[in-house]
Amino acid sequence: TYFARHEKGYVIQSLDLGLLTSLLQQCRVNFDLVRVVDLGDGLYVTDDGVDVRKAAYECLNAVMSLSDVELDYATVLEAIVYGLEVYYDVPNVSKKLENADDVQVLCLHILGNLDVAAHHKVLVDAMHVLADRWRAIVTKALPGKAPTIQQIERHDDLVRTVLRVVIH
Repeated sequence: TYFARHEKGYVIQSLDLGLLTSLLQQCRVNFDLVRVVDLGDGLYVTDDGVDVRKAAYECLNAVMSLSDVELDYATVLEAIVYGLEVYYDVPNVSKKLENADDVQVLCLHILGNLDVAAHHKVLVDAMHVLADRWRAIVTKALPGKAPTIQQIERHDDLVRTVLRVVIH
């Protein structure tokens, strides 16, 4: 994103509405890339499209960092709120898909960089939904009876990021 912003900023500034709409669509879970595997004792759900979503949110962050680009911030905030979801319902499967921590951190980073003064009304309108997402992230139970140290550290980092955004 550094290269796109600083070296080739004119490329981002020349994005048209169709490309931005396509970018926002890539921020959503593509259930065609979700695999459900029956391991005997239960279903295992994995998302092969998480890297695409992370790249889409990184591009969105780069686009938002340029002040010359006109965006519909209500639509952008909708994509951010969607990315903060902890679990997604998978069609035709009783098990839910857990969102990647990396996607949530990117969404929180974008939200933290959003100019609150300029987009006050959009943020106020979405505050109740954001508060629910933040609560779900902070109170999310760690997997298993004995989570690994890495899982605990990732969750703690996510909670700290939520607190930074709330305090900001």
